[in-house]
Amino acid sequence: LTECSDYDLELKSNCNGDFSTPYIVAFKTDGCCAPPDQIQITDLTQNQFKLKFSKVTAALGYIVCVKEMDTNKCVFEKNSNDTNVIVNNLSICKLYQVSIKSNCSAQISPETLIQIKTAGCGPCFDLKYCTARGSIISEWIDSFSVADFHFKSGKNAGYVKFDTIATVLRSGKKYQFALKPAFAGPIYNESLRVWIDFNGDGDFEDVGEQVWEVNKFNTAVKSDSFTVPFALTEGITRMRVAMKYVASSGTPPQYCETFDGGEVEDYCVKLEKTSGVSPLFSENEVRLYPNPFLNYFILRNENRTNKVLKIELMYADGRIFYSKTFDTIENEYLVADLPPIGVNIIFVKIETEKGVLVKKMMRF
Repeated sequence: LTECSDYDLELKSNCNGDFSTPYIVAFKTDGCCAPPDQIQITDLTQNQFKLKFSKVTAALGYIVCVKEMDTNKCVFEKNSNDTNVIVNNLSICKLYQVSIKSNCSAQISPETLIQIKTAGCGPCFDLKYCTARGSIISEWIDSFSVADFHFKSGKNAGYVKFDTIATVLRSGKKYQFALKPAFAGPIYNESLRVWIDFNGDGDFEDVGEQVWEVNKFNTAVKSDSFTVPFALTEGITRMRVAMKYVASSGTPPQYCETFDGGEVEDYCVKLEKTSGVSPLFSENEVRLYPNPFLNYFILRNENRTNKVLKIELMYADGRIFYSKTFDTIENEYLVADLPPIGVNIIFVKIETEKGVLVKKMMRF
């Protein structure tokens, strides 16, 4: 056969001189000056990555050009007969367009184009978070707000990740959430949780990273103010919003859960430490004792210029099982009216006028 040519393959059955209707298959022989395909990107870092692509029979070599988006100049260019290329000398957290062409004996092929973003943009882009997904057959998140960010997302097939930076959250500052559900037919009760990866470790497991919870709602809801902790890692991190259908005995959504009814949305938010402000509740300025405790403990405030507003007791997964507010400024606060706890380790979240501190306690 001739290289790079179109043919029809015709098959017929010969039944003692009686031939069947032909079965025809169209195909094209190899040997065209085609661009490479089956492209793989591996070992992506802040300034380089490895490029691998399929071999083209007619190619004598390959031309690789890497440009910053919306520019015409190659920041990396290589003519090679190798299908494995290391692309380097790139900038951190930058979007690039990669062009690959086959260099044949008498012509150069059209180009194959892909986009790649170098690492260093922060956990929201660089880390792989666990999977969470709903099913939007009956209900979904119609709109979501935090701080000055308001977004009408609508249906998104049970899960969506938005790569644009939603908003900037600053340590020690107070913000509010709002969410509106939508329904395809009958209205159902929903449960909602929101998490923010404050330390940028690629999960939502740390104490204080669950920042909002609402149970059994079916209309628009708005949160109380929450305070961004001082103990955070600056940069662009992930915020997860999960809304789940709950029956009379249903459980709230988990940060790594696939469920029927509802939707999960991931956003990127930028965390910044407030300039010139530090937490007034350091390890030395507040004390919880006795620790371990049995039926009560005392919160001692060594800094009376900073009023204690509220404490919350939480399990290790962030669930709050006790909350108490304070109206006066004291040196010591007795916490004695505790419900049955059922575990030996709890976390105490202390909210003050100018900061938030979370401390670990043991129970006999």
